[in-house]
Amino acid sequence: MLTRPESSAAVSSFGERLRILRQAAQLTQDDLAEQAGLSTNGVSALERGTRRRPHPHTVRSLAEALRLSDSERDWLIAPLRSNGSGDDGQTRTGGQTRTGDQAEAGDQAGEAASPARGLPAPLTPLVGRDAELADVLEIITRRDCRLLSLTGPGGVGKTRLAVEVAERAAPNFADGVAFVPLAPVSDPAAVPAAIARELGLRELGSATSDPEAAAAALVEQLRTLELLLVLDNFEQLLDAAPTVTTLLAGAPGVSVLVTSRAALRVRGEQERGVPPLSLPPSTQAAVPAEVSASPAGELFLARARAVLPSFELTETTAGDVAAICWRLAGLPLALELAAANLTLLSPADLLQRLDQALSTGWTRDLPARQRGLRTTLDWSYQLLDPAAQALLPRLAAFAGGFGLDAAEAVAAGKLAPREVLPALRSLVEHSFVTVERDAQSRVRYGMLEPIRQYAESLLGEADRPAVLAAHAQYYLALVEEAGPALQTGAQVEWLGRLEREDDNIRRAISHSLDAGDADTAARMCWSMWLAWWMRGGDQQGQEWVEAALREQLSDDVRARAATAAACLSYVQSDYETARARWQEAWELSRRTGDLGMQANAVAGLGLVPLATGDLDRAEAFLQDALRIAEQAAADWLHSLVLVWLGTVRLVRGDAVTATGLFERGLALARKRADRLVSYIALYNLAQAATAAGQLDSAAELLREGVALSQETGDRANIAYFLDALAVVEGQAGRWERAALLMGAAQSTLAGSFGSGYNYYLPDLELKDRTIAQGRLAIGEAFEQALRRGQNLPTTAAVEQVFTAHL
Repeated sequence: MLTRPESSAAVSSFGERLRILRQAAQLTQDDLAEQAGLSTNGVSALERGTRRRPHPHTVRSLAEALRLSDSERDWLIAPLRSNGSGDDGQTRTGGQTRTGDQAEAGDQAGEAASPARGLPAPLTPLVGRDAELADVLEIITRRDCRLLSLTGPGGVGKTRLAVEVAERAAPNFADGVAFVPLAPVSDPAAVPAAIARELGLRELGSATSDPEAAAAALVEQLRTLELLLVLDNFEQLLDAAPTVTTLLAGAPGVSVLVTSRAALRVRGEQERGVPPLSLPPSTQAAVPAEVSASPAGELFLARARAVLPSFELTETTAGDVAAICWRLAGLPLALELAAANLTLLSPADLLQRLDQALSTGWTRDLPARQRGLRTTLDWSYQLLDPAAQALLPRLAAFAGGFGLDAAEAVAAGKLAPREVLPALRSLVEHSFVTVERDAQSRVRYGMLEPIRQYAESLLGEADRPAVLAAHAQYYLALVEEAGPALQTGAQVEWLGRLEREDDNIRRAISHSLDAGDADTAARMCWSMWLAWWMRGGDQQGQEWVEAALREQLSDDVRARAATAAACLSYVQSDYETARARWQEAWELSRRTGDLGMQANAVAGLGLVPLATGDLDRAEAFLQDALRIAEQAAADWLHSLVLVWLGTVRLVRGDAVTATGLFERGLALARKRADRLVSYIALYNLAQAATAAGQLDSAAELLREGVALSQETGDRANIAYFLDALAVVEGQAGRWERAALLMGAAQSTLAGSFGSGYNYYLPDLELKDRTIAQGRLAIGEAFEQALRRGQNLPTTAAVEQVFTAHL
């Protein structure tokens, strides 16, 4: 294009060379300014020499507008190097790097040169990222970390956060920030060249065939810059991570902000996971203001109104929008793709068709890899190694998280145990799997629900039955270990573990029934009945065990399932069903010769008449149960039956015998550190003390029982204890306190599935008398305190138990 002097000395200044190149291209200053995105005054100032040190972005823009070859570009910028500037127009002054604009504060070139080169211009505001934005900005601007990686699953908003950080951090870097989109780059060796192109630097030439040489060549051009470099979408180029460390080592003024679905795993790297957006507090009885105030709800509404300006959140739609946010786990891309469908679907219809709505994109300006959530996840999946690709679909069997041993169980037959941890590590690094640690440093893995659904779609129909069966067998072993432990001092630990695995246990029971494996479902329900009992019962558990009982089962498994069904019916005061199931269990266990199950069944047959007032029949069954439990060495049931026999004696008016039975049962329970039987005994001892007018002793027993119930999370039992303590407080003349606790007991029990403790037989005449006396003593103040108690959370009510005065 250009015939130029052989020696650069012939034309010494950058401005003169720019004018020669412009004229050779047959462009006016106006033409060049327009094509380069600059002002005419800016081009004129450069050619006249009033601006001698152009910004790197300016050089790149001019070179592109003039369509310069490598040699022509080198000739253009040579004067910048020879006069003490870097090849991008920088000057070294006093040991610091300054751009031409900073070196000449009075330069009025007229160019609106941005310190943010190549940054995408966000079309929408950043939502719900205040904490992450502040954290990342502090790290980047503090400069003690020069390599920060923002990691997270596809669609979580890493790029959007990085752009916002870069825009705000630009003033802290003398040469601003530069954004390098790497999604189109597939070869790690091409990363240095991609960076050079975006920065408008000299082409690396033949060095691109040698990654180390390319990195060195890039460093040579960056070594004097003070720059924040944003490398976007690095996940498919992880082998280029050493290039980044080489760059940082050779260019001390450069800091790098990376977005990637996997960390680079190099020295000096800090990683910050970008979480999904926070969700609305609840999907039940959702309040519009609370939904819209949550980051996930705010983003969904903003995108909804962009496509449907008339869309409003109402009492009718709030629950559906909240449910959409929860189903999509607060994943920004998923929320945006879903909201785009509101032009055709109501929120309720959208909720029912989320999978379809996310499978195709409605936003044409997104990159092709992000136009549908599945496309986004497919992009990440293809980056996984074969073992991780094999493991991911099998992890879809889990719900609510899992541990390493559980992952090994579902991977059996496809991966050897030694292969699972490396594969799991790869899935974590690529943000398919999350990692959490609890207060005891226990590690638990999980998947966002949209990712879990994607993983499930990869599980072939041929593999699905075996994977779900392996999942069920793992949790069957878990609950069968838990069942006996729930009767010991380990019950709190096991209750916590079962709570953590609740979703998986439910999925295992449900899948077993669907697969026709009633035996596994029945065994799991039997092992879980006591945990369900201490949670106030479980309607779904009862439905499952009844479904299992409708199938063919062996006698021993059927006896256990029938006992579980009886217990869960008893919780709901369905005494007829409970009696029939305990009768069935007794007959089956006699046939199999299982003394332990016989003792359970006979004790249950005694509980039904105890709850309905037939004390003679109750005592007869309970005496038989005590004898069989002793023969079977069933210590837990033995201690319980002692307490129940004491209840019969107390109601008959024999407080002395009753107290002795209660104390025997309590001693056995304490020996095992069993909280459940302990607080059942404490409740009955408190009833005996209250009847005897020993109010201080009764209150102390009840407070101990509440403390133990808190440890097991037994809400139904707490309700009975609050009610009993209310009577004690009333008898002591503390009427407002009595009314408050009584109201709290009512609301706490109402929040349980069933009453649970139908064998508690408090003195109802004494309670009625306490209420009447309280109303007479303080009038409307009693009713007000009762209503306050009904609105009091259980935790606040429990605090009142340990407060001496209101």
